[in-house]
Amino acid sequence: MTMTHAPGAKRHSPPPAWRKPVLMGAPLVLLLVAFLVFPVGQLLALSIHNGQGFTLAPYAQLFASSLYVTVLWITLKISLATTLVAVVAAYPVAYLISVAKGPAKSRLIFWVLLSFWTSFLVRAFAWVVILGRNGVVNSTLMSLGIIDRPLDLLYGFGAVLVGMVHAMLPLAVMTMLAVMENIDRTLPRAASTLGARPGTAFWTVYFPLSLPGVAASAIMVFVSAIGFFIVPALLGGRKETMITQLIVDQVQQTLNWGLAGAISVLLLTVVLVVFVLYDRVFGFASLTGESAVVRNRDTAMRRLGGRVLGLLGSASDAVIGLLPRRHPIRGRAEQPLALTGFVWLLLALISLPAFLMIPLSFGKGGLAWPPSGFTLQWYQQLLDSPIWMQALWRSIVVAFGTGLLAMAIGVPAAFLMVRSQMRGKGAML
Repeated sequence: MTMTHAPGAKRHSPPPAWRKPVLMGAPLVLLLVAFLVFPVGQLLALSIHNGQGFTLAPYAQLFASSLYVTVLWITLKISLATTLVAVVAAYPVAYLISVAKGPAKSRLIFWVLLSFWTSFLVRAFAWVVILGRNGVVNSTLMSLGIIDRPLDLLYGFGAVLVGMVHAMLPLAVMTMLAVMENIDRTLPRAASTLGARPGTAFWTVYFPLSLPGVAASAIMVFVSAIGFFIVPALLGGRKETMITQLIVDQVQQTLNWGLAGAISVLLLTVVLVVFVLYDRVFGFASLTGESAVVRNRDTAMRRLGGRVLGLLGSASDAVIGLLPRRHPIRGRAEQPLALTGFVWLLLALISLPAFLMIPLSFGKGGLAWPPSGFTLQWYQQLLDSPIWMQALWRSIVVAFGTGLLAMAIGVPAAFLMVRSQMRGKGAML
């Protein structure tokens, strides 16, 4: 039986194909326009307009002294060192999580995220306690008779690097894990069945497939580290001043918005240059977890890279042969004990600052280590203070609202970037 429409009935045509991507991406675009494009435009305007007309005086002041260029170089140095150490340390953690199964996988992810759930400020203060002259490290070394007087571990490059790596490590792990989870596990096993030893199979098969995750992790850590403020302010000295500290000083102390805008534009330019280089080499597709291939097509470079990976594989096989291994369990991949031990040691170290604050909160000596006595006075002062309780309640409300809005905006945007073939994904990324 054929159905016919009445002469006055309206036909429901399918929605246009562009409607769904636009609705999914609109919240993210509005967010970027309101909180990125507009503020950056305001900063640019402040740096070239002094209220009376066009001026380049802030930029002349910026480049008239070597101070700002020196601080920019220090910022890049600290950020690059943080990126290198964080990515290298995070790789075995992400690898072990990707091959783990069931409860073991959940436990590893929990311990990685535990430090991430702790405030940057709390973790920075914890490192002050750990590295201070009367802190955990110096007290332990002196009690063991290794040193006679406290070492100067704070307010230097090493303290800043430790604090920033500790802050960035969970981000590096979770970014790499997104790519490692999608690597076909049968490929390294196939290489092993063809005669490749474990180290060679890893470096020549698995590692090249994980490179997009390494690159995505590196760019995320670098961009986050270059704008850090809390850790270098608390753990660094004058020689470790980062450029964000200068921006804050120009805004809060001297009220020189023009110079602050010029410094911000300089920092933004550096970040954009890094993004362009990243896109040329790896492509922004790797940030979505896709196993994109490195865009370098030079045959000589690829051959050199293959030889280097082959040498690393042979060296790894020689080392693996000297290490004890677990007895294989049916249905599970056998992992070297050294890898498992290293990962759990690293997770214990990054979890230490979070647990360290617990005994200090019951001690009478403030941030001195070891804690002296037992008291509940700090908790009593917290509960009796209207200011602290209002701040606590406000923090909970802001955090809850931020989480809801971030999920409402981020989830559809993530689906849009990963699943769709729309144009402009690179610009959104």
